[in-house]
Amino acid sequence: MNELKRRIMTSAMAIVFLCIFIPFSTYPAFKPVFVAMIAALAAMGVWEFYQMAKLKGFQPMARTGVVFTVIFIFSTLVSSNYYDYTYLPSVVLGVAFLAFILKQFHGIESAIVNISTSVFGLLYVAVPMSCLVCITYFFLPEQYYDGRWWLVYLIVVTKMSDVGGFFIGKWIGSHKLAKKLSPKKTWEGSIGGIIFSVAASLILYYLAQSKPVSPLNITLIQALWLGVLIAIFGQVGDVAESLFKRDAKIKDSGHNLPGMGGVLDLLDAILFTAPLLLFFLKSGILG
Repeated sequence: MNELKRRIMTSAMAIVFLCIFIPFSTYPAFKPVFVAMIAALAAMGVWEFYQMAKLKGFQPMARTGVVFTVIFIFSTLVSSNYYDYTYLPSVVLGVAFLAFILKQFHGIESAIVNISTSVFGLLYVAVPMSCLVCITYFFLPEQYYDGRWWLVYLIVVTKMSDVGGFFIGKWIGSHKLAKKLSPKKTWEGSIGGIIFSVAASLILYYLAQSKPVSPLNITLIQALWLGVLIAIFGQVGDVAESLFKRDAKIKDSGHNLPGMGGVLDLLDAILFTAPLLLFFLKSGILG
């Protein structure tokens, strides 16, 4: 119960935080603040991943990785606002890769592992987190559709899978989903997570439809299958982070968030669902 109370308190604070930040995210003067928040979360997540790698005896270039994470997130903002700079995030990743190699020139020991771990930290955390910026500013101001609604949709539907998995798993869970990686997760909880995500997706769909012009370019059928996909990808992201933690022999990625663990424990599912949603937005399938 104490763990549950801490989770509820942390989640409530996060919701209040999002309610303040997301509505103002498209205001020109507030854009840098909003993106700085995402960059800060990404930087903390990358740092936690590098600390896990160090527990395995690797030596990722943590400070360099954190700096390039922040630069990469802001480069995504620039590319989202200026068509001529759409290539900028790719350039930043290329420069980061070069920087990792140059920093490793001081010694050849474990060079392959250290460089690979440093690069993977960016690919695992920074790139998916940049998708949150892309989603928020995906639509032009004069369009009816609103990226802020899609960002809320992504966060709510993803997190409702966690809620469903937690409560249904506690209630009737008995068949282990991934015993070695996450002993508390069950198949019943996984199915409950999917049901909760679909329900959240449908609720947000009908809320959007109640507007004079819907801010979400999505149909009822798409709300159904997208809710299922987001739940599945989110659960894969959750188990993937558990894989890294078990390999590093730690319970939480950090101790920053009461009841949640570290920042990666909070973001693990989003790291998989954000690229998924951005793919569907860019593909033109939705709507």
